[in-house]
Amino acid sequence: MGKLQQYFIRIRKLLDITFFLVLFFIMLGTVLFAAMYSNVKPEKLDLSLFSVAEKTIRSPGTVEDRKSTENKRKDALDQVQDVYTLKKEYTQNRVDLISSIFQATVEMDDEIKEEINKHAELATEEKPEQPEPSDSEKMDRLKAKLTPNVSKGLSDQVFAALVQASRDELSIAKDLTVTAINNVMAQRISADDVENAKKRVEEELKYTTLNDDLRSGVIELGRYAIIQNEFYDPNATEELRQQAVESVEPAKILQGQIIVEEGELINQDIYRQLKLVGLLDN
Repeated sequence: MGKLQQYFIRIRKLLDITFFLVLFFIMLGTVLFAAMYSNVKPEKLDLSLFSVAEKTIRSPGTVEDRKSTENKRKDALDQVQDVYTLKKEYTQNRVDLISSIFQATVEMDDEIKEEINKHAELATEEKPEQPEPSDSEKMDRLKAKLTPNVSKGLSDQVFAALVQASRDELSIAKDLTVTAINNVMAQRISADDVENAKKRVEEELKYTTLNDDLRSGVIELGRYAIIQNEFYDPNATEELRQQAVESVEPAKILQGQIIVEEGELINQDIYRQLKLVGLLDN
């Protein structure tokens, strides 16, 4: 017991000496480093492009994958459909146009009757009563009340049917025509669908109780009134595209996320992700 005590006393005296104290800590550090080296030793991986992963590799940290984010935004933009706006005012404009043609016909007839009555009051043997204008003259007077575009856009058969119709027939024809136009143009009519829309208004007017000439006339008026009412809206489309882009969450590679499975081929996208998380750094 005395010898052992003397031994520890000697060791304590040695530690009091600076040189032996430094030497002791160096030896202690060497032992600890040797014991833990296997845990901190950098692992070398063969991560070359188009090679097969020797083991499952996970991301060491969380990073944003900007390329994947851009791809997601591009996909979101591709899903956005163009926005088309229905111009509801076009329906009323075309209804008003057709109504004005019927109204002009009534006004023309009233003017002719007034002129005939005036001449009848002033008629003498030397100045006989003024004869009623012919249908051709009535058609010319009716066309003069309309714009050149409208007059040229309709056939003479339409004007002939109008000037030959009675007041009651004109009233019924007007109501039937504007109703059919309103029904058809209440729906969206694209540039490609104009002809189909014209056929729909024709079907609505085909089986009316009007006489043959007037029925043919209102069918032509109905077809003439139908126009495109749906148009591409660039502002609304761009706003929708912007909303789609802003709704995309940034793509991230999360810490611990598997990038490549053992035995999986390291393709270009996987290789890009490995580089992004820093596993390809020297």
